[in-house]
Amino acid sequence: MKDAVIKIIKDVTGLTELDENVDLIDDGILDSLAFIELLNEIDDRLNIEVQPTLVPLDVWRKVDNIVAMLEDKPYC
Repeated sequence: MKDAVIKIIKDVTGLTELDENVDLIDDGILDSLAFIELLNEIDDRLNIEVQPTLVPLDVWRKVDNIVAMLEDKPYC
């Protein structure tokens, strides 16, 4: 799952490398457009529909947080 999430983030942001420990929001990796694309790609590629208004902002800051959320599916 982690590799898939990293691949999706790289694809929607155009990054070739991604430090999985970086803060995706504070470092400007996930802006509003990339965030929408990320949600769409998670739905398309992983068949997981996330309800973004239910997800705390901190979940989107780190790759590991996103992966944990997708595996546990509390907001899906």
